[in-house]
Amino acid sequence: MRIPMLFILAIISLSFIRCSESNFNDQFDENAVYSVKDATDILTQASYNLAANGSWINSETLPILERSALKLKKTATVTDIPQSIRIKTENGDIIDYLVVIEPYRSAQTNLSKSLSGGTYYVALDPDQFYRPEDPDEELWTSRPPLEIPVYYYDGVSSTPVSTTITLNQGQSPSEPIFFITLRENQEGGMNKTAVVPGTYLAYYGLDLRYDTDDNNEEFEAYFANGIDPINNPFNPTTTHMFDGNGRNDASGVLRNYPDIDYSESGDEWDVPIGQEIALWNFANGICRLSPIEDDAYVGQYARSGNPGSLSSINIDYYDLNDNYVKFNIRSNFQISQYSSKNDDRYRSAGVTNINLENVNAQIPSGGQYFQTDQAYGTKLSNLNWKLGKVVRN
Repeated sequence: MRIPMLFILAIISLSFIRCSESNFNDQFDENAVYSVKDATDILTQASYNLAANGSWINSETLPILERSALKLKKTATVTDIPQSIRIKTENGDIIDYLVVIEPYRSAQTNLSKSLSGGTYYVALDPDQFYRPEDPDEELWTSRPPLEIPVYYYDGVSSTPVSTTITLNQGQSPSEPIFFITLRENQEGGMNKTAVVPGTYLAYYGLDLRYDTDDNNEEFEAYFANGIDPINNPFNPTTTHMFDGNGRNDASGVLRNYPDIDYSESGDEWDVPIGQEIALWNFANGICRLSPIEDDAYVGQYARSGNPGSLSSINIDYYDLNDNYVKFNIRSNFQISQYSSKNDDRYRSAGVTNINLENVNAQIPSGGQYFQTDQAYGTKLSNLNWKLGKVVRN
């Protein structure tokens, strides 16, 4: 997710502000509202602090970092970095962000082994702070190389070394990299509400085969009321944010949404049987589904266009009606918020002709869900959905 503001506007260059190790309790006010420039300086100081002292990587934090992002509000041992920060955005909104530490994807597997040498890099999130704006980013087949400033912890020196490294897709860095990133605070979403009885399309899991960002993904699922890709645009908002937080699903039941961070094939993003996430009430009619990687406002499709206007792109759909993938279907998405950073739509991850009859027909005998990889012939290239149904009483 990118912060909905022009962070790239000479706020940060490939040089560092002057930093020294400091205690945030002495200079940071969690209730204050910070400008973009001040927030950037604070987080740069935080990256320096993490590179100045490696004690924050310990028996509490390492297991978390090996499987997901480290949310600082849920750990007691990282103190040299703010847990949250309030920022005034480009359009005047004041947004409360959680501060999170994420390992660079290529270093996350076997992180303990990678850290055995005792050295690592710390940097600000490249997608939020350094990646230049490109309105056609979602059309990329690979991410261009990107040079970013980092602080280097060598395990010996008391002062971190400032340097730069180049991120190349598909190439692992010589040392682990940790990014300081911001996530819009959604932890107030666990509100008990009345359950709406009905039969629902249910999420059981997925295999993600495509990453859109240098850092971890911010995966959201959007629906369209109807199957006409032009006249039934995708809705501008969603409540289905797969960010590791608990919130009410479409039926009003509290569910934990898995934190879909990176490409993975297996059961990492699956939910246990009995914990299915209700996505869509079949009583609302036939629908389509397609995911978006959030770069701006959580739960809202954001793009450099007028709110309420439409933006179109060609996407592939798994068709529940005949079990084939339909390719390059021009599809409209309704914009909810203006942002100078466009949300990224997955190009080959849609599902169409979703209704109870078709879902029942595709669920294997004795099974709980179908997979879009069941398609005859060519599959969706970005992911494999695992979807079924759940009844709420």
